[in-house]
Amino acid sequence: MSGALAGLRHLAVIGCGGMSAGCYLPALRQLCGDRAAELRLSCVDPDADRAAALVDSWPGPGRVMAVADAVLEQERLDAALVVVSAGACGAVARPLLAAGLPCLIEKPPACDCVELDALAAAAAQRGVLAEVAFNRRSQPMARRCRTMVGSVAGPLRAVRGRLTRRGRRDPDFSLTAIHLLDAAAWCAGTPYAELALHYPPRPAGCIAYALRGSLETGASVELHIDPMADDHREELTFGFDGVDLRLELAVRVAGQAQPGSLELVRDGSPATAEHDAAGPWWAVNGVAPMLRAFLARVARGERSSPHPPASARQPVALMNALQARREHWTATGV
Repeated sequence: MSGALAGLRHLAVIGCGGMSAGCYLPALRQLCGDRAAELRLSCVDPDADRAAALVDSWPGPGRVMAVADAVLEQERLDAALVVVSAGACGAVARPLLAAGLPCLIEKPPACDCVELDALAAAAAQRGVLAEVAFNRRSQPMARRCRTMVGSVAGPLRAVRGRLTRRGRRDPDFSLTAIHLLDAAAWCAGTPYAELALHYPPRPAGCIAYALRGSLETGASVELHIDPMADDHREELTFGFDGVDLRLELAVRVAGQAQPGSLELVRDGSPATAEHDAAGPWWAVNGVAPMLRAFLARVARGERSSPHPPASARQPVALMNALQARREHWTATGV
């Protein structure tokens, strides 16, 4: 291994579906460079064919395993990438953390705040690194936006956002909504205070979400999330007195990566504009820099992350509120 990842020899990839095959493995191969053959992978999935396909695609040694418990029993690992289906991440990650294994955990990292607290407790008890894979936090324009929100003169007045998909009929779209719920508060640099929740009906029996309320700083919030829209976007606007920051997060449309952008608008006129570099989806969507930062922390022996389970508490609580079709949510007690 090269550079900041030089100490790593063996990783577990738990969950070998499209996210692992299409994002994590290509990003990992790029990070390893011409020394990828030195890194061993244990690929874990109840579907042996999927795990075998992942092993076959990796230039280094690999092993197919059916259950995560076997990894702990049979392998000596540096870290695990928990990339299982939504709803299963917490149950898979907790015993790994309890065994002292650093974990990068896909979102949502837990089904509810009770499970999230259990993850945090397992990591704290063993003094081990636990990180939530909020890859949008690693997109360059999102990081730039967060910095600029903190540097614009005057208070933040309003946050407006929209996440749309074309023709999604997910039984639970809150699992996708969590992307915008996290990105809005993270870029603003402050948590939510309270939100009114609305559920506009959409075609084919689907439900959209509209959230209106405030951040702890008093800034107003209005977010719209629609699984049956005419476009595919994730956008946020941060409004100040006379200044707007307009963030377009990277998305994938018809299989093509659409890089993100950030525009500063002063008194209604564009002042500056920045754009992400073009590249493959796993680079544009933030997975590559997120993975590099996590593995560098593992290699350095760090035990804490800027994105620990606790940082997912509000997004998970709001996800649960949407699932329960609650009409009002407050941060009190969360």
